[in-house]
Amino acid sequence: MQNRTNRGLLFGARATAGGDLPSAGASGESDALEQDNQRAIEALRGSAGSMKDIAIHIDADVADHNRLLDRMDKRFDSANSLLAQTSHLLHQLVADRSSSRMCLLVAAFFAALALAYYLLRH
Repeated sequence: MQNRTNRGLLFGARATAGGDLPSAGASGESDALEQDNQRAIEALRGSAGSMKDIAIHIDADVADHNRLLDRMDKRFDSANSLLAQTSHLLHQLVADRSSSRMCLLVAAFFAALALAYYLLRH
């Protein structure tokens, strides 16, 4: 109640020409302004609540996306290590320069390609 009287003192107590009594028009005007302010405060409160809900949903989405990215990062790391091992083994195979081994590997590769082509065509 004290808050209302303070508001009345600040906004509603417009002095008349005599200086002591507030005018009736100013009092009605201040009540209308107070009601407008209350409506604006309620609208602002509703907007702030909506923004809070949106921020909470965005936070949850970001957390989900971070988990997915972490999983993808782990998968890419394992694929990268597998590729590095394969590259190392191929480098060793080429470095040996054993012609019989290299010919056998190339022949097996082309045989596998021919078999895959034959199976896919029929």
